[in-house]
Amino acid sequence: MLARLLLVSLFVGSASAAVADTQGTEYRVVFPRNLELSSTNCNLSITVINPNNADVTLMITYYKSLYDYSSQQNERFTVPAGDMFTQFFPKFDAWEYTNGGFQQQFDTRIVITTSQPVNLYANNYQKDGFGDSFLVLPYTLAGTAYSFTLPAPSPLQNGVIQYAIAYIIPTRADVNVEITVGNWNEKRVVPFKIGSNVHYFAVPYSINMKDPSFYITGDKDFLVVAAVSCLPLGSADGKCDYAAFMPTPVVLPGVCSSETATNDNHPSDLTTSRKFSMTPNMPECSSNVVNIYTGEWSDEELVKGAIYTVDNVIGDRAVFALADNSPFSPIRIGGLPGSGGAFLTGLPATTQFVTGTTYFMTRTEKTTLYIITDAVASLTMRLDGQVVNFSPEIIKIQGVQYHFTTAQVTSVNPPSVHKLDASPGKYIFYVTGTQRDGHAYGYYPAFN
Repeated sequence: MLARLLLVSLFVGSASAAVADTQGTEYRVVFPRNLELSSTNCNLSITVINPNNADVTLMITYYKSLYDYSSQQNERFTVPAGDMFTQFFPKFDAWEYTNGGFQQQFDTRIVITTSQPVNLYANNYQKDGFGDSFLVLPYTLAGTAYSFTLPAPSPLQNGVIQYAIAYIIPTRADVNVEITVGNWNEKRVVPFKIGSNVHYFAVPYSINMKDPSFYITGDKDFLVVAAVSCLPLGSADGKCDYAAFMPTPVVLPGVCSSETATNDNHPSDLTTSRKFSMTPNMPECSSNVVNIYTGEWSDEELVKGAIYTVDNVIGDRAVFALADNSPFSPIRIGGLPGSGGAFLTGLPATTQFVTGTTYFMTRTEKTTLYIITDAVASLTMRLDGQVVNFSPEIIKIQGVQYHFTTAQVTSVNPPSVHKLDASPGKYIFYVTGTQRDGHAYGYYPAFN
């Protein structure tokens, strides 16, 4: 049994956790490959946080032996109320890609079901801390269309080809998928049944390559796990970091713009990164425009499936707002000031903010939260029961004031669990930390 139970006090009973859309009871996830070709140097695990006031029954299905479908393992656990559970998996689940394009492989999907909604995270780390943790999205957040742009991977590292990768994970039935990446377009049936091959699209590094934009559609719901095995840090020594996340489906699939206002506004700090990719719903949506503004300064950019660097004159916070009711999929290419490292996250809109209590995981002794709230939540917010202070600086979006702040979290024995609460009021936040050798992780714990 590749498991260990981590018992952490979550102050159960002091506040009730609101169920965000990112919490669920049914999950499937894969581990995109890390930097090294050999998977013997990686540690793969999932972490389940039970935010409920009652125990949760957890069922996990996976294969214990490579290329052996008779080795299916079905394990059952009980996660007590307010506790955190971590299970490790065979290293071969971090698949060793050898070719680009639309590929298939042995079934390395991990299937998780729970008796009540939980928070689920996937962790892929090498022994030196090189790696990432990302929020796993439940079946209920699956969709039929995705569009996103990933940073181009680094050149060869230790003689190993690096990739930008997108896994396609059906949630209920086989899916007829069409994927477009650059000049590549292919249709394929992706199977749902456990014990059938997993399908992914891999873009290997090439000289003068552009940042790849992925456009994926299907006739039934599916999830996507995206990663860059070696995301360039822009340093002179050519260092990189592994980064993975699960994008959300596009808003209004199949259209370039809406006849009604979408209110698709995405506020963000600019501390951990000034680089964001912005991708339209479809390749043919060539005239969509996004405004980037602080309330006093603004810039206008075409949404064209590319990475945009926010000008330094803007300051340390901004809003990405649609200029013409044209939905788009922004992604943060994050990193930590002074320590380097990289991570990928989506960039939730104000309509995706949460309320109540959010439990989250930290993997390092010192962790930073980047928080955005409405005016009400800025007055009611508590971190592990302590008041969170906000600066007077705000950005106003469609008449609503949004407040920005950071908070430091110290964990005595990480990984550990903490909680952020604001009720009433709405907020969003992401968690960042630095592993050994300056490698970073970052993720949003909850959104709607």
